[in-house]
Formats: sequence, C-alpha cells, structure tokens
Amino acid sequence: MTVIEDALVNLIMLRTEFTAEEYAKRHHGGYLRHKSRWLSIGMERLANEKS
Repeated sequence: MTVIEDALVNLIMLRTEFTAEEYAKRHHGGYLRHKSRWLSIGMERLANEKS
C-alpha cells in the first residue's frame, strides 16, 4: 500500500508544482534533519575549540 500512496503523493506534487523545498519545510524529517545537521556542526565546532 505504501508504494501506491507514495506514487499518488508524487503525482499530486508534480501537478500542483509543490517543490521539494516546500516539502522539506513541512515534513518532520526535513525539520529534524535540518536541526540535527546544525546540532552536529555546532558540536564539531565545540570539539575543535577544546582541542
């Protein structure tokens, strides 16, 4: 069933010209990925400052 749902979502996104950037803004995976990326960069900087 998931494959059919994914195909329908992709079709609707194409027809409504819904971009990947808009999807990322609204999808929890996009939000969490963005947050975790910045957290990881911040942690790297802290580690570099301490060494």
